[in-house]
Amino acid sequence: MLDFIKRWFWYDWMMLVIRTILFVSLLFTLEHFSEQLTIPFWLGALWGIAAFFIPWVCLQKHYIRS
Repeated sequence: MLDFIKRWFWYDWMMLVIRTILFVSLLFTLEHFSEQLTIPFWLGALWGIAAFFIPWVCLQKHYIRS
């Protein structure tokens, strides 16, 4: 795992930071407006987790192949 992280470029780290900020922002927004939304908090959080981790896993597979 550490060997994989060492091969990241600066833009990979920036995308990780931006995606983390957006994910945390989504969680705070879901918590703040949870009574006004039509979906439950857990469903929104699950959607955010999937949107955060699926591209990251694809990036890992890309670096492992090359």
